[in-house]
Amino acid sequence: MMKCFYCGNEILNGESKIFPLDRPYVNIRVHKITCFDAMYDEKYLLENYQRILDYIEAYSTTRTFIKAKRK
Repeated sequence: MMKCFYCGNEILNGESKIFPLDRPYVNIRVHKITCFDAMYDEKYLLENYQRILDYIEAYSTTRTFIKAKRK
């Protein structure tokens, strides 16, 4: 079961879209219709920076996480 990063609800097959970030580098899964556009809010991203790092730690390799924490 995959949860949407933005709203926290379950993502069913065919409902997800990847929201890419460059710094830190990560591809975040969100609902493609309701949550994807909301992720473009820079204020939201800054307020949730620690959550993004936690997401990287949970779903990526250790090497990727170490690079993200340095930046």
